[in-house]
Amino acid sequence: MLGKLCTRQGIGIVGNRILGSNLVVRVPVRFRHSMTNLYESLGVKRKATQEEIEEAYNALKAVFTEGEIDSMADAMMADAKMAYECLSNPEKRAEYDEYLTSHLKMSSYQRRFEGDFSESDTEEEEKFRNRGKDRAKRRFEEQDEFFNNNFMHKNQSSRRHQPDDDFKDAKKFSSKGEDIKVEITIDFQESVRGVAKGIMIDRQIKCPTCKGSRAANPDEISTCYSCKGKGLKKDQLFGNLVKCNTCDGHGKIPIKRCGTCDGTGLVSQGIGENISIPPLTEHENYLKLGNLGHVSAYESGEPGDLLVKIDIYNNGHYIRDGFDIYSLLPVTMSDALLGTYLEVTTIDGNKEKVAIQSGTMHKQLIKIPHKGLYDQKAEKYGDHYAKVYLQIPEKVSQEVKDLIKQSF
Repeated sequence: MLGKLCTRQGIGIVGNRILGSNLVVRVPVRFRHSMTNLYESLGVKRKATQEEIEEAYNALKAVFTEGEIDSMADAMMADAKMAYECLSNPEKRAEYDEYLTSHLKMSSYQRRFEGDFSESDTEEEEKFRNRGKDRAKRRFEEQDEFFNNNFMHKNQSSRRHQPDDDFKDAKKFSSKGEDIKVEITIDFQESVRGVAKGIMIDRQIKCPTCKGSRAANPDEISTCYSCKGKGLKKDQLFGNLVKCNTCDGHGKIPIKRCGTCDGTGLVSQGIGENISIPPLTEHENYLKLGNLGHVSAYESGEPGDLLVKIDIYNNGHYIRDGFDIYSLLPVTMSDALLGTYLEVTTIDGNKEKVAIQSGTMHKQLIKIPHKGLYDQKAEKYGDHYAKVYLQIPEKVSQEVKDLIKQSF
């Protein structure tokens, strides 16, 4: 098929290379749909620069996307896309190189990964093509299974492999969206009676462009080669299942990131919410409103919660103790000595007249029955206590001083 394609495009085959006017494309020895070696899939050396990787991928893409392509070419192009996706990312490439160094010590495979494509490779390729179809298929499946079980994912094919025992019960990684924390200030009367407040929050929602897929084109997204689409993989140190750091737990990797959300799948949007604050809310209490937080970036994840911290503004006039209310009542020295009547503003806004007896002391409590908060369980109101705050003048005339001395 490749020979017909190259002939049709005016490209000749020399050894294991395709030559064009100004283009050289290395063809892997194993001319099959396999992820045995990412460098081999692109036809580059292991020490290839990022520019060489980019050039090799573009060259393969130009060849395999023109004309009539069969399933074999589709498989090769899928390998090339996945190889380019890994090798063009420095972090993923470093992880892959570490895998090659630590896990693939066998000389026969090490020669393929680290060596250049030589004439012996061309002879091996020729022998491989001339073998019987059954034997070639068996060898391909055995080698492919060996490498896939250690690092790469299984691409879609006619083969069916039994899943690893470690992942039989492992579900696709999902995560709840992040919580949103806001603070709202209300006054004391609103805290005891309850109130509804409108607030604006900055909430992350699914990207309207990619619908949360993170890909510029929904069709150009591949299964993660590291976790095989599960979003989870085994921790090499402890052996437990952890979130895959290659795909960040999504199980899929976009070939090209969405430009709107920069590949996160989420965008920020200002949203207004009405918050109902229940009666008798305490200072610095939190209200938890479920599913009003940030939307999850994962397919099966639920939205986070909205946590509202209540800050009660109190000028010190009122204090609540259960269903009883306390307030300060300023009283002059003369009123405390001679006695009088003063007005106290209760929590409901009404004014109640109270008697200040002669000889009233500082911090003395004056009870106003049934003017506190309503207790639904007990079906009665609490009391209001006016706490006397004795006002002592800073300057006293000599005449007043003499009178005080004579009186006491």
